Amino acid sequence: MILKFFTYELKKYFKCDINCISFGLFLLALIFMIYININYSDKPILEYHSFRQTQTALSSFYIEQYGLSFDYVTPVIGEPWSIPFEFPIYQDIVAIISRLMGFSLTQTGRIIGLFFAIITCAPIFLILNKLEISRRSIYFSLALFLSSPVYIFWSGTFMIESTALFFTCFSLYYALKIFQGNFNNINYIFFSFFLIAALLQKVTTALTPVIIIVVITIIYIEYFLKNKKQLIKFIISIAIPLLLAYLWIFYSDYIKSQNPLGKDLTSSNLTLWNFGSFDQRLSRDLWFDVIYKRNIATSTLYFFGIFSIILSLYFIKEKYIK
Repeated sequence: MILKFFTYELKKYFKCDINCISFGLFLLALIFMIYININYSDKPILEYHSFRQTQTALSSFYIEQYGLSFDYVTPVIGEPWSIPFEFPIYQDIVAIISRLMGFSLTQTGRIIGLFFAIITCAPIFLILNKLEISRRSIYFSLALFLSSPVYIFWSGTFMIESTALFFTCFSLYYALKIFQGNFNNINYIFFSFFLIAALLQKVTTALTPVIIIVVITIIYIEYFLKNKKQLIKFIISIAIPLLLAYLWIFYSDYIKSQNPLGKDLTSSNLTLWNFGSFDQRLSRDLWFDVIYKRNIATSTLYFFGIFSIILSLYFIKEKYIK
């Protein structure tokens, strides 16, 4: 109702419909995000999570100096040891562009992160369009995405997050096409390609969507059993990325184990650090202080966002949108 009122008033004065307004909000959010991050792109990477930023930057620096390598140097841990974590897709891109263009490494890293955040709008747009969401709602969604303080800040850091998000969203787009019955081989190829890139760039970003995809496949297994050939192709297109991600973890763990500090940073030794103990996973500190207060409350205006999602699930009649 409020939206309709403002739309009516704006149309009176500016002769502009709701599609124009939503697209305008998207453009404003895009311009603001670019301005903020470009304006601060030459600043030292000493803000929040500076340790992780400088670690990524140092790896890019040594890749720029000595060339592309799987066992890239991670000197922030110890001199001059190779302790690879994620597959260095983002680091390689930053190093190559910085070297070819002669730009500052810090500025290049920040701008590349911003670039991937912005082009993530493409798979988001394609996913919502594929679900037959109205164009005005798509632009409102993109405006919310680009104006989120979380995305504005992290997109301008020297980190892999936006690159991993871009690959993950595109893998979801091709998964959606397959779920909707478009069994063209190119969709399987692109789904597998983007999922490989996402898992190698940051496994924790891509793994949750993989689990969701598998769950959806199990729920609709009767549908897939009618198309056994497609089910086999879909399983293969998921299995190959998971296998490559496992091989990378195995390889990186082997490299880490070759030096005194790295052997304590293998995936098996970091399991408790990454995922916590069973008691921690059930603790009040996790569910109330972290998941609710730090994430849900700040991201959804306390309970209003959750309430609106529940209402939408109730009122929306189209099952494919749900």
